Amino acid sequence: MLKLFELHTDAPFYPLLSGIVMSEEAQVAGAPLLPCTQLMEPYFIRQQLNFFAHQHGWEHQDASAVASMWSKSYLSLFTGGWLIARLLCDREIMIHPADLLLTQDEVGLITSVVVPNEGKNVAPISAMNDFIPLFRQHIEPHFLSLSEVTGIRISVLWSNVASGVDTLFRMLSAGGQLSAEKQEAMSTLFTQKFWPDGERNLLFRPVFIRHSVTGEAIRLRKGCCLRYLLPGKGYCPNCCLPQAWQANVMVATTDS
Repeated sequence: MLKLFELHTDAPFYPLLSGIVMSEEAQVAGAPLLPCTQLMEPYFIRQQLNFFAHQHGWEHQDASAVASMWSKSYLSLFTGGWLIARLLCDREIMIHPADLLLTQDEVGLITSVVVPNEGKNVAPISAMNDFIPLFRQHIEPHFLSLSEVTGIRISVLWSNVASGVDTLFRMLSAGGQLSAEKQEAMSTLFTQKFWPDGERNLLFRPVFIRHSVTGEAIRLRKGCCLRYLLPGKGYCPNCCLPQAWQANVMVATTDS
């Protein structure tokens, strides 16, 4: 874990910070190191999915559902850490795949993202463009490769990351840890249909509100992560599917 995160050991988001490590830490641990650019290689993606499916007993299950769950597992290693460093520490951690390495466990699954240093000091986040390194330079090419290999819809993958980022945003906002300017900048990820260069923003409106029969406002994902297709997983509490709404005993009366 990076030293810049040491001030946040008591924070509720602290578990999100352990997936980014320095090269020295990875070498001491003796974990095999691979170029992060492997994430765009079809053979490596297939290998990771096979390892992941075998670990969970999903070898013969829906390929898109397995890809969705594996992608969520990988993204959890660095997305939260990069955002915390950028939002709370005003530091930009290197995130281009060509600058990073990956560690693997004894099975061969990715366990952490290795960075060459703790990043550089930068001006506080103030615009949507400040998020481009994470979403456009790292996550987007990975999603394109994963979709090409498995056939999973790009929208499923972006819904996964958008849901997680939305949760982190609400956590930081509720804790009073973001300035008004940073809140405004981060909210553009969910309110702007396009990136400044005109490309479609697939993080746009990741959740919607549905009201239960008792009037409770329930936040639901805009897109399904497909985990219900895997044995024993069931529906997420915030799944958008009609059958999930019924399974979670939330009888809808109005939407907004």
